[in-house]
Amino acid sequence: MTSLKHTELKYLAVDWLQSQGYEDIELEVHVLQKIAGRKPGRGSFKIDVVGRKDGKRVAVECGGSKDTKLAVLATLFHEIYILPYGSTEPYTWEWGMQICGECGNLTSFDRSKS
Repeated sequence: MTSLKHTELKYLAVDWLQSQGYEDIELEVHVLQKIAGRKPGRGSFKIDVVGRKDGKRVAVECGGSKDTKLAVLATLFHEIYILPYGSTEPYTWEWGMQICGECGNLTSFDRSKS
């Protein structure tokens, strides 16, 4: 079940995407990704907010997210943004970033992997 704070973050993400010129915006987009070695159904997940404009697709994860999920998202979207709890604007996720799985704050960044 989604908390009120998480729902509020999703709507902040929608507002931010609109301010960036995105018009085609969806909440809670479900993705079924075939992942090698996983049992059927184990590769599905939900993306908090997705935006599209001019052929560019972006994902916004609100609060924390798992590294494995972000790695899959990187293969599906042009950019990934993280909107941590307590923030009003997301930051761009890059390879090498470690984020808190609960709140979404950046915990470390190994630039050699970006």
